[in-house]
Amino acid sequence: MLEVGSNKQGQIILYINNQIKIKNSSFKSGHLVRIEVAPVGLSPAPREVRILYLDRSEIGWWQTKNLRFELLATVDPIPSGFPRYLRFKVYFYDSKNREVYTEQIDAKMVPPPSQLAP
Repeated sequence: MLEVGSNKQGQIILYINNQIKIKNSSFKSGHLVRIEVAPVGLSPAPREVRILYLDRSEIGWWQTKNLRFELLATVDPIPSGFPRYLRFKVYFYDSKNREVYTEQIDAKMVPPPSQLAP
């Protein structure tokens, strides 16, 4: 689930609640420990990212699990002339600081209904 809003300063607030499917192909069990968010292309970098939830369940040898994550990303307003979408990559890291999964998030910015032409 992706929800887009804004705060009083005009910054864009993205709420992302998603699930990823990860398979552990290692001989040892492991778990996720952190997430990083980075822009793709001309999308502005998030000013702040708050991880609200990351499922850190243990994933056994050759086991596949659906793991949920939630985050809030704050982005400065998009200047006119730039594409009206935000595109980010979310990188997931295990306890040995290895990147184990990447997810792309796309958010198209549409004006509120009050600003749409009849």
